[in-house]
Amino acid sequence: MLNFSCTYCRAPINLSEGDLAQIMQTLGGKRPKSVPVPCPACRKSNKMPLERIRRAWQMAGSPSAPVAPTTAPDDAPAA
Repeated sequence: MLNFSCTYCRAPINLSEGDLAQIMQTLGGKRPKSVPVPCPACRKSNKMPLERIRRAWQMAGSPSAPVAPTTAPDDAPAA
């Protein structure tokens, strides 16, 4: 959950975990500095730093980056 207020009308904007996941999914591999978030009251677009959205998404229990499986060395006899 991410809570902030509109920079134009000061109305509260609440982004749920689903909203955060949708934003992160639409970005794909892109890494913009900010993401436009529309205000539900005045409908103007607010710039929200991507780093703040990413931190909120991780704190909400987002799936972490996939970890490469570690392979054990073969127990083949040395010749």
